[in-house]
Amino acid sequence: MDQPPYTTYPPGADFAGLARRVSLAGPEPYLFTGEDALQIDSFASVAGLTLTISGVMLGEGLQLLPFSFTHTPASNRTLVTTRTSVGSGWLQHLRVVVSTGTPLVGQVFVFARACRGVTSVALPLGTIISGYLTANSDLFWPGVAPTSPLEGAGAIRSITGTTPGPGLEISEVVPTGARWDLLSFRAQLVTSAVVTGRIAQFILDDGANLYGEYAATDPITASQTGSWTFSTAGFTPRAQGGFNINIGSPVGVRLAAGHRIRTLTINIQAADQYSAVQYLVREWLEN
Repeated sequence: MDQPPYTTYPPGADFAGLARRVSLAGPEPYLFTGEDALQIDSFASVAGLTLTISGVMLGEGLQLLPFSFTHTPASNRTLVTTRTSVGSGWLQHLRVVVSTGTPLVGQVFVFARACRGVTSVALPLGTIISGYLTANSDLFWPGVAPTSPLEGAGAIRSITGTTPGPGLEISEVVPTGARWDLLSFRAQLVTSAVVTGRIAQFILDDGANLYGEYAATDPITASQTGSWTFSTAGFTPRAQGGFNINIGSPVGVRLAAGHRIRTLTINIQAADQYSAVQYLVREWLEN
């Protein structure tokens, strides 16, 4: 693997030649040899990102050895790993910044780790720093304690859902590598001429087992256009302002990857059509 570009500073004075005793504050906890590497692991939900990792090593003769390299995260929340040799010595400073792209809070998470080896079987030795990055905030060491990707405010996402076929129900799935807090979900239903009342129910399940079921009490009848909003804002089971119905949802329920948000409509007819599926979630990256 290519080595980072180094700038070598003049060596300091030899300890034995100094006229007085020298006391060092103590070496940093991360000593790298020729067999060690710096490992960068990332998860991201946006495209077009490049991260720049830079730092300084303290080498032989008190030489300061700067290093710098780049890392490109994937955009589908999958793990991307870069391992780079940073030379021999004690790690003094480390910084990770977004050099290309404009991610918001919760959209890219990074681990910087010391590891033994540079291949896919390298042994991680410890996490130096970890946390979310944005276009205007960086990670640096010393100074920042490692955090989990499930900590923090999360990323606010407005998502346009999939329109099902006539007579079919809505089903939205939490993607792999994500954890969601559902804030609001809205959909429109256009009913056919078949005379019967349709009542929407919003369902939360883990892909198989139902754990939440929330229904309106007012139906939408034949040849009507109505909308249902499923949110934490409140509960209005009856139609308001032309078949606009609010259904209350639980607060603080985090949905893991593979969990579903779907409808189950009482008396749905073959020509009834759901559309305009739009929902708002707070998303964390799951490692």
